[in-house]
Amino acid sequence: MLVITDAQGATTVTAPVTVAITQVPGSAPTGSLVFPAAGSAFTLGQTVPLQALASDADGAIASVAFNANGVLIDTDTTAPFTATWTPSLIGTYNLVLVITDSQGATTVTAPVSVTVNQSIAPSVSLVSPSSAVSYTTGSTVPLVATASDLDGTVASVGFYADGALVATGFEIDGKGTYVSFWQPALRVNPYALTVKALDNAGVVTETSPAINVSILASVGRVPSVTVTSPGSTDLIRAGSTIRLAAQVTDADFNFASVEFFANGVSQGISTQAVATPQILGALVSDPTIRAFTLNWTNAGVGTYSIVALARDTAGKRVASF
Repeated sequence: MLVITDAQGATTVTAPVTVAITQVPGSAPTGSLVFPAAGSAFTLGQTVPLQALASDADGAIASVAFNANGVLIDTDTTAPFTATWTPSLIGTYNLVLVITDSQGATTVTAPVSVTVNQSIAPSVSLVSPSSAVSYTTGSTVPLVATASDLDGTVASVGFYADGALVATGFEIDGKGTYVSFWQPALRVNPYALTVKALDNAGVVTETSPAINVSILASVGRVPSVTVTSPGSTDLIRAGSTIRLAAQVTDADFNFASVEFFANGVSQGISTQAVATPQILGALVSDPTIRAFTLNWTNAGVGTYSIVALARDTAGKRVASF
């Protein structure tokens, strides 16, 4: 009611007016699952990123809960609303969001159906060594394997001797070729060598049967040497620099030097042993083979017989003729 007073002090009281005040309910939040899309398929053990959009017309979003078949995966309270999910069983899952706003109103989104399938095991093969082989003490064994995965990616490749990891492969060509090196210790019985491939879903494949690798005591074998440059029919201009090259094979890995002779006269000694590509093109080297080179200058006109004399660290010598 109102009390009205005029300038002379007269007052009037109006009749009361009844006003009803009621609480207007706030609007519910809205939102949807952005990823994954309905119909998506994943492999068992794969980590799936979840992403949602949520908004509220008359307030703020308090939380977004991610659920799979009614089981809570995770809850995010800060935009952008995300979670990660690693399904542990194969089957069909309905992904649902429960969105809650700052007034406590909730919205349950329509289910998004996705499928989780059994992961296909990766394939792996041991390329080198491919059969039983023997090395001497101190040898560096080159290891080569190929691996691939039809429904995912290869996470790692490991080389195992008697079940123990001895080397981890690194991919060299982007096409599934993995290489590494291993220096096994001397022992009586051979090592049983295998390779394992692990895919992104955690599935492991191991080669079988194992390859036997025997390590023998070094007996001080004599190296061999071959002149590889220049060739026997090469014609060289007088006064030019001539590249002399020789390839040395030493099963004991005791490379020391190569001395080059032209018509019996020494032209110098090379002590720089360079690995030479032997396995998979230029990607992996045979540790028993090394190249030695030397530049020969001021050669006069004539015919020359080039001889290489190789020495190992034990003092053994061998010539190329």
